[in-house]
Amino acid sequence: MVPQRDRSSRVRIRHIEDFGAIARQRRQDLGLSQAEIATRAGVTRQWLVRFERGNSEVSLSKVFSVLTELALLVTAEPVESSDSSVAVTKHTFSVPKIEMPLLDMTALRASLEAASRLPSQAMVAGVRDAIQRMNAPQSQSRTTEADDD
Repeated sequence: MVPQRDRSSRVRIRHIEDFGAIARQRRQDLGLSQAEIATRAGVTRQWLVRFERGNSEVSLSKVFSVLTELALLVTAEPVESSDSSVAVTKHTFSVPKIEMPLLDMTALRASLEAASRLPSQAMVAGVRDAIQRMNAPQSQSRTTEADDD
């Protein structure tokens, strides 16, 4: 199945098989082998053969890698059709507006200066170790003194 071309250089893709046919034709137009494109796109030659034959069990990321190496651009446009077999649903998406307050640079500098005066993790760990040594049972130090006698 050969994809239909419209008046411009655009090709209409209606089925997954169309991608493979377009890629094969473009590769041949560029005079490149399957091995060359497969290597450039990071896929195996066997995968590329299956893709060009219209296998629908392909990874979309690999498809786009091949299309990129072939300098093909994919665009999606809504279909305006009077054909009743094509159900066209118009969707409206609203993106919420996110407002971010302006940063008060003076407050930011003060926060950074205050943070730089905080003790480091190593300092905190050292203080924690010293406290644990001070709270260690005194019996350990007494038995050591008794052994010295």
